[in-house]
Amino acid sequence: MRFLLRILVVTTLGVITAVVVRTAMWAGPALRYGVAQPSIRSECAGIHVGMTFSDVDAAIHSRTAPYDEALSINGFDFSRYPETCKVDLDPATHKVVKTEMVDGPGGVE
Repeated sequence: MRFLLRILVVTTLGVITAVVVRTAMWAGPALRYGVAQPSIRSECAGIHVGMTFSDVDAAIHSRTAPYDEALSINGFDFSRYPETCKVDLDPATHKVVKTEMVDGPGGVE
């Protein structure tokens, strides 16, 4: 009976160790990046009226990469769930007219 109990304990500890090692190897870097990366809110706050589209693009990609991006004639949106930053551009000059943070489900479609 003791022999079977030892086998059960060793097997259980082996499985627990394997799960912890797998989590540390595969999910660990992603979890660390999720905690350490700047928020979309801080990225959006760094965009000011009068910046050009290339300035906005450089500012966004200098610190972090958003999950979703969309470009239209009248604006540029970027998001990381659940936040979205909407940047309105002047169609003629492609300069920033207004920035706005939108909280909620979804992302840029």
